[in-house]
Amino acid sequence: MFKRSSTSKNAPLFMIFILLVGVAFFLSFIKSNDPAAQFRLGEKPIHPLCLSQAVDLYRSGDSEALDLTQCPQETPPVLQPDGMLYTDNPVDPDFPEIYAGYSSYRVIGKSGDLFIVLHSWNGGGSGHFSYLYGVRFSPPLLKLETHYESGDRCNGGVVSARVEGESLIFQQNATPADFFNLTGKTYPKIPELEYCPVCCAGIVETSLNLKTSVVALLGLAIGPERRSAPQDAADGAQTCFNKIYDAYLDKGFSLLDKDQIVAFNDAVIEECVSSEGRE
Repeated sequence: MFKRSSTSKNAPLFMIFILLVGVAFFLSFIKSNDPAAQFRLGEKPIHPLCLSQAVDLYRSGDSEALDLTQCPQETPPVLQPDGMLYTDNPVDPDFPEIYAGYSSYRVIGKSGDLFIVLHSWNGGGSGHFSYLYGVRFSPPLLKLETHYESGDRCNGGVVSARVEGESLIFQQNATPADFFNLTGKTYPKIPELEYCPVCCAGIVETSLNLKTSVVALLGLAIGPERRSAPQDAADGAQTCFNKIYDAYLDKGFSLLDKDQIVAFNDAVIEECVSSEGRE
Protein backbone atom coordinates (compact mmCIF):
# COMPACT_ATOMS: atom_id res chain seq x y z
CA MET A 1 0.00 0.00 0.00
CA PHE A 2 1.08 3.53 -0.67
CA LYS A 3 1.65 5.90 2.24
CA ARG A 4 0.00 9.33 1.94
CA SER A 5 2.60 12.08 1.95
CA SER A 6 2.50 14.99 4.39
CA THR A 7 2.13 17.30 1.40
CA SER A 8 -1.15 15.73 0.38
CA LYS A 9 -2.37 15.98 3.98
CA ASN A 10 -1.66 19.72 4.07
CA ALA A 11 -3.13 20.46 0.65
CA PRO A 12 -6.66 21.24 1.95
CA LEU A 13 -5.26 23.63 4.56
CA PHE A 14 -3.17 25.36 1.91
CA MET A 15 -6.21 25.76 -0.36
CA ILE A 16 -8.21 27.24 2.52
CA PHE A 17 -5.39 29.69 3.22
CA ILE A 18 -5.29 30.75 -0.45
CA LEU A 19 -9.08 31.19 -0.43
CA LEU A 20 -9.00 33.36 2.70
CA VAL A 21 -6.23 35.51 1.25
CA GLY A 22 -8.25 35.94 -1.94
CA VAL A 23 -11.38 36.91 -0.05
CA ALA A 24 -9.44 39.43 2.06
CA PHE A 25 -7.89 40.94 -1.06
CA PHE A 26 -11.29 41.13 -2.78
CA LEU A 27 -12.91 42.85 0.22
CA SER A 28 -10.00 45.28 0.44
CA PHE A 29 -10.37 46.06 -3.27
CA ILE A 30 -14.12 46.65 -2.91
CA LYS A 31 -13.56 48.95 0.07
CA SER A 32 -10.87 50.94 -1.71
CA ASN A 33 -13.26 51.55 -4.63
CA ASP A 34 -16.38 52.23 -2.56
CA PRO A 35 -16.82 55.99 -2.02
CA ALA A 36 -18.96 55.42 1.07
CA ALA A 37 -16.21 53.28 2.63
CA GLN A 38 -13.71 56.08 1.95
CA PHE A 39 -15.92 58.73 3.58
CA ARG A 40 -14.69 57.86 7.06
CA LEU A 41 -12.45 59.26 9.75
CA GLY A 42 -10.55 56.27 11.08
CA GLU A 43 -12.97 53.39 11.48
CA LYS A 44 -16.09 55.53 11.79
CA PRO A 45 -18.19 57.11 9.04
CA ILE A 46 -18.36 60.89 9.08
CA HIS A 47 -21.12 61.87 11.48
CA PRO A 48 -24.21 63.50 9.89
CA LEU A 49 -24.00 66.40 12.36
CA CYS A 50 -20.44 67.11 11.20
CA LEU A 51 -21.61 67.19 7.60
CA SER A 52 -24.36 69.61 8.66
CA GLN A 53 -21.71 71.83 10.27
CA ALA A 54 -19.78 71.83 6.99
CA VAL A 55 -23.01 72.78 5.22
CA ASP A 56 -23.46 75.72 7.59
CA LEU A 57 -19.92 76.91 6.83
CA TYR A 58 -20.61 76.68 3.09
CA ARG A 59 -23.87 78.61 3.34
CA SER A 60 -22.28 81.35 5.43
CA GLY A 61 -19.65 81.91 2.77
CA ASP A 62 -16.86 80.70 5.03
CA SER A 63 -14.11 79.17 2.88
CA GLU A 64 -12.56 77.25 5.79
CA ALA A 65 -12.74 73.48 5.90
CA LEU A 66 -14.19 71.75 8.93
CA ASP A 67 -11.64 69.92 11.09
CA LEU A 68 -13.42 66.69 11.99
CA THR A 69 -11.20 66.17 15.03
CA GLN A 70 -12.99 69.22 16.45
CA CYS A 71 -16.40 67.73 15.75
CA PRO A 72 -16.76 64.88 18.24
CA GLN A 73 -20.17 63.22 18.36
CA GLU A 74 -21.07 60.85 21.17
CA THR A 75 -24.32 59.49 19.76
CA PRO A 76 -23.65 57.07 16.89
CA PRO A 77 -25.76 57.58 13.76
CA VAL A 78 -28.17 54.93 12.52
CA LEU A 79 -28.00 53.41 9.03
CA GLN A 80 -31.49 53.56 7.55
CA PRO A 81 -32.94 50.95 5.13
CA ASP A 82 -32.60 53.47 2.28
CA GLY A 83 -28.87 53.81 2.95
CA MET A 84 -29.09 57.20 4.65
CA LEU A 85 -26.95 57.65 7.77
CA TYR A 86 -29.34 59.31 10.22
CA THR A 87 -29.18 61.11 13.57
CA ASP A 88 -31.43 63.43 15.55
CA ASN A 89 -30.29 67.02 15.86
CA PRO A 90 -29.27 68.09 19.38
CA VAL A 91 -32.12 69.51 21.43
CA ASP A 92 -31.90 73.08 22.69
CA PRO A 93 -31.29 72.72 26.46
CA ASP A 94 -33.54 75.74 27.08
CA PHE A 95 -36.40 74.01 25.25
CA PRO A 96 -35.85 70.27 25.75
CA GLU A 97 -39.46 69.46 24.91
CA ILE A 98 -39.18 70.84 21.36
CA TYR A 99 -38.18 68.44 18.59
CA ALA A 100 -35.02 69.70 16.83
CA GLY A 101 -35.28 67.65 13.65
CA TYR A 102 -32.67 65.42 12.06
CA SER A 103 -29.60 65.28 9.84
CA SER A 104 -28.79 62.47 7.42
CA TYR A 105 -26.76 61.75 4.32
CA ARG A 106 -25.69 59.10 1.84
CA VAL A 107 -22.59 59.05 -0.33
CA ILE A 108 -23.77 58.20 -3.84
CA GLY A 109 -20.49 58.33 -5.75
CA LYS A 110 -17.39 60.30 -6.64
CA SER A 111 -16.32 62.68 -9.38
CA GLY A 112 -12.55 62.96 -9.39
CA ASP A 113 -11.64 63.71 -5.78
CA LEU A 114 -15.09 65.06 -4.89
CA PHE A 115 -17.57 62.90 -3.01
CA ILE A 116 -21.13 63.32 -4.30
CA VAL A 117 -23.41 63.38 -1.26
CA LEU A 118 -27.19 63.40 -0.84
CA HIS A 119 -27.88 65.36 2.34
CA SER A 120 -31.27 65.56 4.07
CA TRP A 121 -32.14 67.90 6.91
CA ASN A 122 -35.07 68.98 9.05
CA GLY A 123 -34.93 71.68 11.71
CA GLY A 124 -38.01 70.60 13.63
CA GLY A 125 -40.56 72.33 11.41
CA SER A 126 -42.59 71.13 8.44
CA GLY A 127 -39.80 71.42 5.89
CA HIS A 128 -37.83 68.32 4.89
CA PHE A 129 -34.96 69.61 2.79
CA SER A 130 -32.75 67.55 0.52
CA TYR A 131 -29.52 68.61 -1.18
CA LEU A 132 -26.92 67.27 -3.58
CA TYR A 133 -23.39 68.44 -2.80
CA GLY A 134 -19.87 67.91 -4.03
CA VAL A 135 -17.69 67.44 -0.93
CA ARG A 136 -13.91 67.45 -0.63
CA PHE A 137 -12.53 65.22 2.11
CA SER A 138 -8.82 65.16 3.00
CA PRO A 139 -8.75 63.63 6.48
CA PRO A 140 -9.42 65.21 8.84
CA LEU A 141 -10.64 68.20 6.78
CA LEU A 142 -14.13 68.31 5.26
CA LYS A 143 -15.27 71.05 2.90
CA LEU A 144 -18.28 71.55 0.65
CA GLU A 145 -17.21 72.62 -2.82
CA THR A 146 -20.33 72.50 -4.97
CA HIS A 147 -24.09 72.69 -4.58
CA TYR A 148 -25.84 70.82 -7.39
CA GLU A 149 -29.53 70.72 -6.51
CA SER A 150 -31.89 71.05 -3.55
CA GLY A 151 -35.53 71.26 -2.63
CA ASP A 152 -38.24 70.78 -0.02
CA ARG A 153 -40.60 67.85 -0.57
CA CYS A 154 -42.72 68.58 -3.69
CA ASN A 155 -40.81 71.81 -4.36
CA GLY A 156 -37.85 70.10 -5.98
CA GLY A 157 -37.12 67.63 -3.20
CA VAL A 158 -34.50 65.11 -4.31
CA VAL A 159 -36.09 61.65 -4.49
CA SER A 160 -33.01 59.68 -5.54
CA ALA A 161 -29.61 60.15 -7.17
CA ARG A 162 -26.77 58.12 -8.62
CA VAL A 163 -23.46 58.64 -10.39
CA GLU A 164 -22.96 56.95 -13.75
CA GLY A 165 -19.58 57.62 -15.28
CA GLU A 166 -19.21 61.40 -15.51
CA SER A 167 -22.93 62.05 -14.99
CA LEU A 168 -24.96 62.76 -11.88
CA ILE A 169 -28.47 61.47 -12.52
CA PHE A 170 -31.12 62.59 -10.07
CA GLN A 171 -34.87 62.60 -9.60
CA GLN A 172 -36.82 65.49 -8.09
CA ASN A 173 -40.45 66.03 -7.21
CA ALA A 174 -42.34 68.51 -9.36
CA THR A 175 -45.55 70.47 -8.83
CA PRO A 176 -48.05 71.25 -11.61
CA ALA A 177 -46.50 74.71 -12.01
CA ASP A 178 -43.04 73.12 -12.44
CA PHE A 179 -44.13 71.29 -15.59
CA PHE A 180 -43.87 74.59 -17.46
CA ASN A 181 -40.22 75.17 -16.50
CA LEU A 182 -38.79 71.88 -17.76
CA THR A 183 -38.43 72.12 -21.52
CA GLY A 184 -37.00 75.57 -22.21
CA LYS A 185 -40.17 76.68 -23.99
CA THR A 186 -41.64 79.93 -22.68
CA TYR A 187 -45.19 79.81 -21.35
CA PRO A 188 -47.46 82.42 -19.77
CA LYS A 189 -47.55 82.13 -16.01
CA ILE A 190 -50.60 80.35 -14.61
CA PRO A 191 -50.79 81.54 -11.00
CA GLU A 192 -53.74 79.25 -10.24
CA LEU A 193 -51.67 76.07 -10.66
CA GLU A 194 -50.52 74.36 -7.50
CA TYR A 195 -47.00 75.18 -6.32
CA CYS A 196 -46.43 74.10 -2.74
CA PRO A 197 -44.36 71.59 -0.71
CA VAL A 198 -47.25 69.09 -0.61
CA CYS A 199 -48.48 69.54 -4.19
CA CYS A 200 -46.55 66.87 -6.07
CA ALA A 201 -47.62 66.02 -9.62
CA GLY A 202 -44.64 64.10 -11.00
CA ILE A 203 -40.97 63.18 -10.71
CA VAL A 204 -38.41 64.76 -13.03
CA GLU A 205 -35.25 62.88 -13.95
CA THR A 206 -32.25 64.98 -14.96
CA SER A 207 -28.67 64.25 -15.99
CA LEU A 208 -25.84 66.62 -15.06
CA ASN A 209 -22.41 66.11 -16.60
CA LEU A 210 -20.02 66.63 -13.71
CA LYS A 211 -17.17 67.60 -16.04
CA THR A 212 -18.93 69.98 -18.44
CA SER A 213 -21.96 71.02 -16.29
CA VAL A 214 -24.25 70.24 -19.24
CA VAL A 215 -27.78 69.49 -18.04
CA ALA A 216 -30.18 67.19 -19.88
CA LEU A 217 -33.83 66.44 -19.18
CA LEU A 218 -34.37 62.65 -19.20
CA GLY A 219 -38.08 62.49 -18.53
CA LEU A 220 -41.08 63.23 -16.32
CA ALA A 221 -42.81 60.37 -14.49
CA ILE A 222 -46.54 60.80 -13.89
CA GLY A 223 -49.13 58.58 -12.25
CA PRO A 224 -51.59 58.41 -9.37
CA GLU A 225 -48.76 57.51 -6.97
CA ARG A 226 -46.75 60.53 -8.15
CA ARG A 227 -49.46 63.04 -7.39
CA SER A 228 -50.55 64.69 -4.18
CA ALA A 229 -51.95 67.89 -5.71
CA PRO A 230 -55.59 68.42 -4.68
CA GLN A 231 -57.99 66.49 -6.87
CA ASP A 232 -60.95 68.76 -6.05
CA ALA A 233 -59.20 72.06 -6.70
CA ALA A 234 -61.67 74.93 -6.60
CA ASP A 235 -59.84 76.94 -9.23
CA GLY A 236 -60.66 76.30 -12.86
CA ALA A 237 -57.08 76.11 -14.17
CA GLN A 238 -56.01 73.48 -11.64
CA THR A 239 -59.16 71.43 -12.16
CA CYS A 240 -58.57 71.61 -15.92
CA PHE A 241 -54.93 70.57 -15.44
CA ASN A 242 -56.09 67.56 -13.39
CA LYS A 243 -58.49 66.45 -16.15
CA ILE A 244 -55.75 66.56 -18.79
CA TYR A 245 -53.40 64.74 -16.41
CA ASP A 246 -55.99 61.99 -15.88
CA ALA A 247 -56.60 61.76 -19.63
CA TYR A 248 -52.88 61.11 -20.18
CA LEU A 249 -52.97 58.38 -17.54
CA ASP A 250 -56.05 56.82 -19.18
CA LYS A 251 -54.08 56.68 -22.44
CA GLY A 252 -51.33 54.72 -20.70
CA PHE A 253 -48.74 57.47 -20.33
CA SER A 254 -46.41 57.08 -17.33
CA LEU A 255 -43.10 58.60 -18.49
CA LEU A 256 -43.10 61.70 -20.68
CA ASP A 257 -40.12 62.72 -22.78
CA LYS A 258 -39.38 66.35 -23.64
CA ASP A 259 -41.69 66.48 -26.68
CA GLN A 260 -44.52 64.85 -24.75
CA ILE A 261 -44.10 67.34 -21.90
CA VAL A 262 -44.35 70.17 -24.42
CA ALA A 263 -47.50 68.60 -25.87
CA PHE A 264 -49.00 68.23 -22.38
CA ASN A 265 -48.21 71.85 -21.49
CA ASP A 266 -49.55 73.10 -24.81
CA ALA A 267 -52.82 71.27 -24.13
CA VAL A 268 -53.09 72.90 -20.68
CA ILE A 269 -52.51 76.35 -22.17
CA GLU A 270 -55.04 75.71 -24.94
CA GLU A 271 -57.77 74.26 -22.76
CA CYS A 272 -57.23 75.84 -19.34
CA VAL A 273 -56.08 79.41 -19.99
CA SER A 274 -58.22 82.12 -21.48
CA SER A 275 -57.07 83.88 -24.62
CA GLU A 276 -56.33 86.98 -22.54
CA GLY A 277 -54.17 84.92 -20.15
CA ARG A 278 -52.04 83.57 -23.02
CA GLU A 279 -50.77 87.00 -23.98
